[in-house]
Amino acid sequence: MSSKLPRFEQSGKYDGGIPAEIWLDRLDYDFEVADQEDPTPTLYLRSISMLLIGEASRKFRCNSRMKAIMENRAIATSDNKAEVIEWLKTQYPYTDEEIEEPDVMVEVSELAQGPTESLLLHYDRVLALLKRTGTKDQDRALTDSSALKDNDKFILKSMTSAFVRGVRDDKLRTHALGRDVLVVPCLWKAYEILCMSSSAIQAQEKIEAEIEEKRHIRRMEEYIYAQTGVPAVVALSANRSLKSLRPLFHEV
Repeated sequence: MSSKLPRFEQSGKYDGGIPAEIWLDRLDYDFEVADQEDPTPTLYLRSISMLLIGEASRKFRCNSRMKAIMENRAIATSDNKAEVIEWLKTQYPYTDEEIEEPDVMVEVSELAQGPTESLLLHYDRVLALLKRTGTKDQDRALTDSSALKDNDKFILKSMTSAFVRGVRDDKLRTHALGRDVLVVPCLWKAYEILCMSSSAIQAQEKIEAEIEEKRHIRRMEEYIYAQTGVPAVVALSANRSLKSLRPLFHEV
């Protein structure tokens, strides 16, 4: 099992501002996205220790039992993990007060791929936003979105459009738009089209680079012929060394 920590994009730092159960659910999701659905107690407790801030961190570290568990987290057990989770839920339970959650659709309208964020991580982030709306992406086995409710269709279409618009690479986005990426009714298909566009662009750039290299070689051959009066292959095989021809190459 991997010991690498997730990116914690959904859970983030925790200061006790929302019920612990909500935050822990988001933490579990971050582990799932990182293909670690069942992290070791050591890794899970290390994550909690890193993410707690402010009052939540102070209370946690001042509790003798929690402190002892964290000091020995390298040998922590599942019972230790469960004890820490229960302590957090007890300290920060659900209340009758209404908790103001961020408006998901506002986040969607401002969605943009980060400067160092890969296309896959951008896709995963949109899937996480979709999950928060209670809507699922269209099943890959379905050929259209007819099985979805009208509201779910609208949300999914909005998410898909935002996902494509938020792609950082203008060339990639334009290429995908040429493949009617905004017409597809689901996120996974839009991601698939973007991946195909990326592969096509890379292949085209490779071909163009090869063509340019051939042009450069041809220009060198023409220059050598103009300077020596013989084809480049003859000039190179004659009583000349590559060293003596090097200044000619630099002038091309």
